[in-house]
Amino acid sequence: MGYKKEAEYAGIALKTLLGDNRDFVGPLLKQGQQDQALFKKIIKENNVTVRVLSRLGKDVLNNWNLHDVLYKERMRVKKNLQFLSEIKAILDKEKIEYLVIKSLDNYPDIGRDLDIFILSDRDKAVQALLARFKGTIARPVISEVLADKTNIEFNGLPKVEIHHQRLGVLGEDLLYPKIILRNKKLEDIDARPFFVPCDEDRVILAAEHRINRHFNLRICDVYNALRFTKQANFDWNYLWDTAKTLGLKDSVAFYLDYVKKVEESIVKHKDLAGFNKAIAVRKSFLRFPVLGVIAKAHSKRFCRFVKSLDFRAALRVFLVIPLLLLASAQKFLGRKSSW
Repeated sequence: MGYKKEAEYAGIALKTLLGDNRDFVGPLLKQGQQDQALFKKIIKENNVTVRVLSRLGKDVLNNWNLHDVLYKERMRVKKNLQFLSEIKAILDKEKIEYLVIKSLDNYPDIGRDLDIFILSDRDKAVQALLARFKGTIARPVISEVLADKTNIEFNGLPKVEIHHQRLGVLGEDLLYPKIILRNKKLEDIDARPFFVPCDEDRVILAAEHRINRHFNLRICDVYNALRFTKQANFDWNYLWDTAKTLGLKDSVAFYLDYVKKVEESIVKHKDLAGFNKAIAVRKSFLRFPVLGVIAKAHSKRFCRFVKSLDFRAALRVFLVIPLLLLASAQKFLGRKSSW
């Protein structure tokens, strides 16, 4: 029952984002409070609250008392965007080159963490942020140490993740950061300019993050991939050439193929019952057969680094599966995950 409802509500959220939810407004209005709570949970965890609720229509917002939910989420996003703007000003003042990765892909929604990539001067950046805001550096787990990532937690503000020099699941990429910095673009978000990756790199980063690390997709990932790739100036040659160079071609191909299948399912089904058969939704996220995908994705990455004689990167990729197994055992035993 729970998984069926999750699939239905994930489908409704996607239908709403893709511009056709007329068939589902009526059924939504008839749902009880428990179902309403599940719907709110799904759109929140999939980082689409503002985009979905702003498109649902007054009847649903009024009936479910969602105006307050939408208002509070917009205020949270506004606060996070202001915080990010202040971080940008600090980095600009310190002359530290940066990229906002992932965090602005979903605007007007924004996640709970803010991800910043810098190629150098990590300590200088961290100290500048700590001097301006009250915060502490979180103790890193094994995966964060390998990925050279620093988490800073602030009082009453979102956590900031500083990605330094490296990208990838365990920091195996030293080449790609230079590529995305070279192709970065300046994007205006609510009249605030931020440096972000180009749209092609956004797709590659999302594919690597969701397929190689998290092994699921969110509704926002599907919508963003469709939004980016359907632009007339989207450079498919750059996408595939870069993915191939990085050993990520299979991950990107699977990611985009899954997105296409989800879109086709959403367009095809005209009733709520159809979604639970077409979309595999478990614990709020879209799932896929993990073992085969992981094995193929990481073996290709491993072979790519071995072929280029980058044995340090190959070792990092090799460690992914053991660390995943360790994290699963820790979760089972109720201990803090090293992942």
